[in-house]
Formats: sequence, C-alpha cells, structure tokens
Amino acid sequence: MRDVSCETGVNAPAAVGAVVLAAGGSTRLGRPKQLVIHDGLPLVTRAARAVLAAGADPVVVVLGSGADAVRAAVSSLPVVTVVNAAWAEGLGTSVALGVCELVALAPTTRGLLLTLVDQPLVADVALRRLVEAWAHADTRASDGATIAAAEYANTAGVPAVFGRAHLEALRTLHPASGAARLIRAAGARLRRVPMPEASMDVDTPEDLARLYARAV
Repeated sequence: MRDVSCETGVNAPAAVGAVVLAAGGSTRLGRPKQLVIHDGLPLVTRAARAVLAAGADPVVVVLGSGADAVRAAVSSLPVVTVVNAAWAEGLGTSVALGVCELVALAPTTRGLLLTLVDQPLVADVALRRLVEAWAHADTRASDGATIAAAEYANTAGVPAVFGRAHLEALRTLHPASGAARLIRAAGARLRRVPMPEASMDVDTPEDLARLYARAV
C-alpha cells in the first residue's frame, strides 16, 4: 500500500479498476464509520477486500477525515490510498480525485467500479455480478458508455461500474454531487443488477444498531 498524488503513478493495464470512497466525516454517526467493526473487520477493510476479490485492479481508496487511522486499516492490502484534503466540500471531490488517481495508474482501464465504504453487506460475489453485467453489455456496445448499477430500494445507485466514456464526467462532478445524475441519465445504456443488500448503509447510530442486530 502506498500514497500517491494525482500526478504520479505507473501504467498498468486493467479491465476494470475500482475507487472506494472512504473520506467522509461521519457526523451523523458520531464516530468514523470507516473503522466500525463488522464481522471482525473495519468497514473500510471489508470494502477494499470486496473489490479486490471481485477482480478490480488497481484499487484506489480515497481517504479524508481521520486519514491516518483509516489508512492503517488497509495497509496490508494491495491498494493505493490518496488523501482528499477537500473531503468536507462534498462527495464529488472524492469521486473526482479517485478517478484521477485511477486513470494515472491505469490509463487503459475500460471501466471503473465505484463503491462506498458504508454498505457493509455488499460482498465480492455481488460486485462480481455487477462487473460481469457491465462487461457483457459494454463489449456489445463497444463505445465505453455503458453503466451497470446496483438496484435496491426502488432505485439504481452505487455500487456501479462506469465505462470509460464516463470517466471525464466523473472527474468533473460538482463537489456536492455524487454519481447519481450520471446513472439517471444513462437511459438505455444502464444495466440494473438487483442488489438488495446495498440498501443497508451506516449513516446513523440507528443504522449501526440495525447492522449489529442482523449479526445476532
């Protein structure tokens, strides 16, 4: 594991790389959600392991609040970490920085798997299904404009895989925006992959209580 800046990196071909968003301040939870333990592992470790097991390469973990402690939780994994100094300005800044790092590391990547650290029930099996759905559709489209998104709670959202045609739009997101607008605008290019487990996120103490209750 190493930290890199947006201007550095090595050229490493990859079919699909991944960006794990782990920069938030967890203000509603009142403690760093990245370090919440579930099934014996911090959420950031689980998220990074899941994308690695799903075959993503390279994997960029975007840090922000409490960066040193969160970095330590992934230090044993083959991931690249980058600190977003502007994390408090909004999720879009972390997405943009993660995309920048990924492209620097793997300029020939065909797609980007975008995941959140606070969806603890999303495992590598589900992410692999997502990548496979995207790869099948994107190969047929041949223009890199396909998006495959998780379907849950009557919506489509992250985790999602974006073809390379969308990388510039992700890199230039409004600071306060996530990737939802791009997913909504995909139209016929969108592939929905049922993933009800993605509806469980950890934003509040009540969410955390529900997560722990499931484990009992």
